[in-house]
Amino acid sequence: MYKIFGFERDRRFGRVAMVEFSTPAKGEPYAYLLGSFNAFNEGSFRMVRSDDRWKIKVRLPEGVWYYAFSLGGEFKVDSENPVKRGYKRPSYKFEREASVAEVRGPGRLFHRPSLTYLYSFAGRTHVILRTARNSATSATLSFTGEKVEMRPKARDELFEYWEAVLPGEGALEYSFEVETAEGFEKLGPFSAVPESLEAPAWVLERVFYQVMPDRFAVGIAEKELPLKGESFYGGDLRGLREHLDHLKGLGINAIYLTPIFESMTYHGYDVTDYFHTAERLGGDGEFDALVRELEGFDVRLILDGVFHHTSFFHPYFQDLIRNGENSRYRDFYRPLKFPV
Repeated sequence: MYKIFGFERDRRFGRVAMVEFSTPAKGEPYAYLLGSFNAFNEGSFRMVRSDDRWKIKVRLPEGVWYYAFSLGGEFKVDSENPVKRGYKRPSYKFEREASVAEVRGPGRLFHRPSLTYLYSFAGRTHVILRTARNSATSATLSFTGEKVEMRPKARDELFEYWEAVLPGEGALEYSFEVETAEGFEKLGPFSAVPESLEAPAWVLERVFYQVMPDRFAVGIAEKELPLKGESFYGGDLRGLREHLDHLKGLGINAIYLTPIFESMTYHGYDVTDYFHTAERLGGDGEFDALVRELEGFDVRLILDGVFHHTSFFHPYFQDLIRNGENSRYRDFYRPLKFPV
């Protein structure tokens, strides 16, 4: 089951709930809370046994959350919550029935000066208002004697979001007027300095092209691939270099590369060595050559860094397997038991 133990201010989301999830303990050695808030992965929220129940409290933004439990490694929906629906996340190859938690605070209008609802970026200020879904027909922002019609920005299962974008940055005094079926409602006034989002100025003037090197072009015909059966196509950084004229012709002036570090898979998201370019992509030499050519074309380069997990084959994890509790890398991972 889940219980909401009140709401508190939050610098990012404006307001979050303290939610306790619990389930009966039936002799399992461990339990984890899984959910759409952590991609249904074990590791983030290990539950604690209290009397005859597994329990954990987490802070969640308002919204609809899908969840389940891992009880001794077995996926279980919440037997005490009758609300269950199918949840699908293709990027994680996840599709199962899950329990549903609806987290919603008081009031059908909400705004609080916080990163989600008030921020400045690139010389403009964004003001966001949240209303209960299907409760508002229009919303107006009033500030320094002016009024601006807000536009519908997004909606989810519980809420709709309205936005006004104002020129300039700096302190702001403002309020909202919302039209509903029952009439007009006002919210405010508010007085705040928008949080400024910092980003390199050049990003705003660039057109990006994303490249997964293995899928782009083959430049080195003969190469050794790490694992059979991993669907390698054999693309590499030399193949990318040989097609830079084509990319420039498309009008791009920045490239975003998916991981290029040593890895056993075509996509590179499970890294075995963070300090070198994968040999199957041409190694460090081809990367250096790519950087030089991109500089000549005035094309910026961003690398995808994957630093919150490693491959099973990474030397640190292999050391944990060999040495168990005595491994110097024990605290790098979350081992469920020893031996791993």
